[in-house]
Amino acid sequence: PLSFPPSCPSSLPSSLLSGVPKEVFPGEMRVAQTPSTVALLTKKGFQVLVESGAGAAASFTDGQYAEAGATVVSGFEAAWEGADAILKIHPPTAAEAALLGDKAIVSLLAPRQDEELVATLAEQGACAFALEAVRCSRILNILERTKRTKRTKRTNERTNERTNRNTLPTHS
Repeated sequence: PLSFPPSCPSSLPSSLLSGVPKEVFPGEMRVAQTPSTVALLTKKGFQVLVESGAGAAASFTDGQYAEAGATVVSGFEAAWEGADAILKIHPPTAAEAALLGDKAIVSLLAPRQDEELVATLAEQGACAFALEAVRCSRILNILERTKRTKRTKRTNERTNERTNRNTLPTHS
């Protein structure tokens, strides 16, 4: 059965926004999402941010991503900051990891080889999925689960806020 790390949220937003940044690893020609996979995600109700030029090395144009339903954004910060989940090939760089916060990330992580990255992601409360440890057919299921979890978390937070506002202070 599929299990999720404790750092993963227990609730989700109604629409998960995924970010696809341009790969910065020298010589990398792959991209985490193709226009056809973006189309699949958007048909399932996901929103996708794609950094301009992210697919260029793999011969995909920004126009193809836009036609598939993605919003093409300028700069990796735009692809990271607005997203609930980041989809990458290579592990995040230090600059990228600093922007991750408590978002979800699906990428090659080599968790047994880069313990410092794993510690950084854990400290931030990131929900990290090592792509090399997940069957490809399960990635969409993971994203759907993350979407549901974020929606529940936000609902619980709103409920807790309402409860706290309606609770009278007690005097000792």
